[in-house]
Amino acid sequence: MSTVSIIVPVYRGTAAARRCVLSIARQTRPVDELVLVDDRGRDGAFEAAVQEARMHGVRCIEVRQESNRGVSAARNSGLAAASGEFVGFVDADDAIEPDFVAELSQLLAQYDVNLAVCGSVRVSTDGRRAKDIEDVGFPLVLSGQAYARKLLTDDAKGYVCNKLFRRTSLGAAPFAEGRVYEDFPVVLAIALESERVAFSPRPMYLYTLADGSVSRRFGPHVGDLDSQLVDVRRIVGERSGLDAELRAHRVGGVVLPMANMAWRARHDPEVATDDRLAVDLITRARRLLRVSDMPMLALNGHRRLALAAGMLKASPALYGRVLRYR
Repeated sequence: MSTVSIIVPVYRGTAAARRCVLSIARQTRPVDELVLVDDRGRDGAFEAAVQEARMHGVRCIEVRQESNRGVSAARNSGLAAASGEFVGFVDADDAIEPDFVAELSQLLAQYDVNLAVCGSVRVSTDGRRAKDIEDVGFPLVLSGQAYARKLLTDDAKGYVCNKLFRRTSLGAAPFAEGRVYEDFPVVLAIALESERVAFSPRPMYLYTLADGSVSRRFGPHVGDLDSQLVDVRRIVGERSGLDAELRAHRVGGVVLPMANMAWRARHDPEVATDDRLAVDLITRARRLLRVSDMPMLALNGHRRLALAAGMLKASPALYGRVLRYR
């Protein structure tokens, strides 16, 4: 049976880190090693996570960053320390269902694939389930190219945490350090390099959307979507047949999220932000739009994207007003 490593970057949040490790300790197929990476939050969360692992007899490898370097660097450091043939990444404020490792590792071995994916579900901070974020309604196996299409059109989510990877597919340090939105290019590249990808329809990753998470904050990091787009274009390269999907990702995965976060920050009186940053990001988002985008998106079945992009391009002020009352 192939060995499994789970990597958990730990920054802050003692109670959440304990819950995360407990969910890993309760796997029906025990992990061979849990790699905990101390990202120097200095609130005792890392020590609590290590203690929880030891209390439940989980083999734990401790990796300590010399300073707070962010989740990308922590994942790379954890990967360097991991020895498992299969590797998963779990964020310290999230959790996994008891069959996560058993089911995804079985899919990796049974179908001899680089990547196995499950559904994920949003949970509140007190553990109550809300709604599925990704309901994997795909066939049990898809070609890597077909899955890449779904990633680019947002029919599948490109984060790494609801997945189990074959270690050899990840390389040495796959995550771009010092940036956010860094996991999408990693997943996309592995999909395009894989003959097949396997899926479980069950929502086994429990995603907690905490108030302090990066995805809930506005700041200069939102501009990292630009860098992600550069990576995605490089990965897709000259591959035939992905032009329409790449356009959909540029508009739906970069332009509109950038504009939406900027406008919502301008509308929210509780968000302390430099308005110049929001204006700059809205301007950058509009510059990424092309006149040909709207008709091409509509022709390829992305009418809502076409309408939103057209409004943003023609009248950003109107776009902002509509967004405010949505």
